[in-house]
Amino acid sequence: MYEQPSIHMELARQRHDVFLAEAKRAMLAGQVERRPSETVALVKKVAASLGTLLTRKQPVVVRQTQLQPTA
Repeated sequence: MYEQPSIHMELARQRHDVFLAEAKRAMLAGQVERRPSETVALVKKVAASLGTLLTRKQPVVVRQTQLQPTA
């Protein structure tokens, strides 16, 4: 069965449009500055603070011995 050449041309045009759209999206994605959102930054800061607070070694209190008077 023979297909009309116009069908092949239409399919090629559609694929070309898809490739152009993908290329444009890739180009725009490369231009976008990627930064973490403020919420993510805040959560990371809180988690780091909690981690520091929980893993910090508590100071050991050393009491001086007091001499007892002798009788």
